[in-house]
Amino acid sequence: MNTLPPKHLLTEEESLDTRSCMTGLILAGGRGHRMGGADKGLQQLGGVTLVERVFHRLAPQCASIIISANRNLIRYGAIGKKVYPDIRVGFCGPLAGIETGLQHCITPWLMVVPCDVPYLPLNLVSQLSEVTFLSDRQTQAVFARTQEQNHPTICLLHRSLLPSLSEFLNQGQRQLMLWLEAVKARSVLFEESHAFCNFNTRDMLANKNHPEGNELL
Repeated sequence: MNTLPPKHLLTEEESLDTRSCMTGLILAGGRGHRMGGADKGLQQLGGVTLVERVFHRLAPQCASIIISANRNLIRYGAIGKKVYPDIRVGFCGPLAGIETGLQHCITPWLMVVPCDVPYLPLNLVSQLSEVTFLSDRQTQAVFARTQEQNHPTICLLHRSLLPSLSEFLNQGQRQLMLWLEAVKARSVLFEESHAFCNFNTRDMLANKNHPEGNELL
């Protein structure tokens, strides 16, 4: 799997064009096992829910935002008007939320992020979409990585990948990284490791000593 560091910033014209062809998808449909079954996206950090923080980081980078949720749909709807539960029953993991997102995506590209990354980079879309510009749009899937690890749930996908994903799920497969490998996804290296920190436990939410904690929104 190829890894590309960001080469250059997109011009203002390219950035505007990029935003218009992007739908953002926030994954908030999990069971919240690490939080004792609580709905993770609705847990608060500094008095603001995680999903709201992610929404406000992602919204300026996309033409519209979709939220994938399987419970508390009314509460999520108050944050983002487009809220969709998985079309598959039984909490099938992030791939099921992505499948639903691709079905409702009316733009060429879907920018996928989890609901528990409140430090999400404000240049995330421009950095990931640059790979598609450099490859003459031959690359249809790109995901973020840091020096420490891959972040497959933070990925940019072309909507034409929907049949491939549905078939993968129909075969009983559930691992996102395996599917990304199957569609020859490329990765982009980000230096800001803190920007990809997942707040997926109650202890992390309670910790007052987060880096850049005053600049979440």
